[in-house]
Amino acid sequence: MAIGVVGTLGVQTVLDSDDAAPGAPADGLVAEEPLGPPGELGAQEPVSFSDPGAGVEVDGALVAHTWGTETVLEIDGLTPGEAFTVVLVGADGEEIESGSFLGSEVPVDCRMNGAVLREDVQRLEIRDDAGQAITAAALPEVD
Repeated sequence: MAIGVVGTLGVQTVLDSDDAAPGAPADGLVAEEPLGPPGELGAQEPVSFSDPGAGVEVDGALVAHTWGTETVLEIDGLTPGEAFTVVLVGADGEEIESGSFLGSEVPVDCRMNGAVLREDVQRLEIRDDAGQAITAAALPEVD
């Protein structure tokens, strides 16, 4: 009897918890990180993308870290099975690939990292398999 009560209380405690596991995204785009200005370590910086085309929706944010720049994306409407690459572009034109993903019938939620400091990133691009930007975000300078 005592084991059943403890087990039930343990399950209820887990079900009642609003805390996501470390590193797991919360509901929607914004995960555990607070919103913040460009370049603030650990804070999500929302970014606005140019028109990616009919039926495609893109939400995104950057997170500055000491080891590089994390890109947080939520993308819907891309052709299932097509490959896409996330590229961070520096003020000097240097391109740092941050990762790739496949289009899907369901929204794609992904987090990717590029080995470049946020203060050195001027533009974020999502490119198709041919290397053409399907959408991009110009980024503000970090103070």
